[in-house]
Amino acid sequence: MQYFNLGGGNGISIATTATAVPFHPLQLANTQMYFAKNSATVSNWNDQSPNAYDLSQAVALQQPTIGANSVDFDGSNDVLVRTQTSPFISHTQGVFFFSGYIVNGIVQRIINVSLSNATQGRSRFGIEVIAAGNIRFVIRDPSLDNAFQTNDAFGSGYVYGYIVSNGSTYTVNVNGSSRTLSFLNGINDGKWFDYVGATNRISIGGLFTGSTVLYTQDQVNKLYYNNTVLSASDLWKCEQFFANPLNYD
Repeated sequence: MQYFNLGGGNGISIATTATAVPFHPLQLANTQMYFAKNSATVSNWNDQSPNAYDLSQAVALQQPTIGANSVDFDGSNDVLVRTQTSPFISHTQGVFFFSGYIVNGIVQRIINVSLSNATQGRSRFGIEVIAAGNIRFVIRDPSLDNAFQTNDAFGSGYVYGYIVSNGSTYTVNVNGSSRTLSFLNGINDGKWFDYVGATNRISIGGLFTGSTVLYTQDQVNKLYYNNTVLSASDLWKCEQFFANPLNYD
């Protein structure tokens, strides 16, 4: 509480309450990417980070639709993409936040950073939902996979969470709880973008591999990437921001 005297010796004071500035992930230093549903059109999704890695799609039949709280890809031919040479190749650690809606039995690729002409290891970094409802993470160099997923399978509905690498280990939190991981390939060694080598695509709705695009049915609400681990306080504030699908600005 703050008090301001009106002056003039009349002894009258006014009490005011300071208003806290609402938290937003873009306030954090080292922000590398931020996509939110409210900044998307069917042909363009603006990255609101300083990098401005905007995704686009000029072909009308391949454009997503804008849902109530998500950007929706049909799994048939919808995709938003940016051609970008190795955007995060020097990053040895970081945190990736994600949120959106999942449907039981449907494979979804929330985001991919890939090498379009590769046959092996084409998805160099990916966050996916497999048909069983587990959230899977792929961090892959040309010869060796780190592929792991949550032990928990999630039912249809809104999910939010993050993956953190501190350069030596991964931690994952989904829907407000830390999750145990099962490793399909590799080990919990915290490898990050510096490990995956060359990439040339950032995409949502489809994974580019040679002349083929592998499409998935996605409903994405928000995505955020920071190339630092973040403090426990900042992780918590970001998590609370992503917990609400209506939080954008």
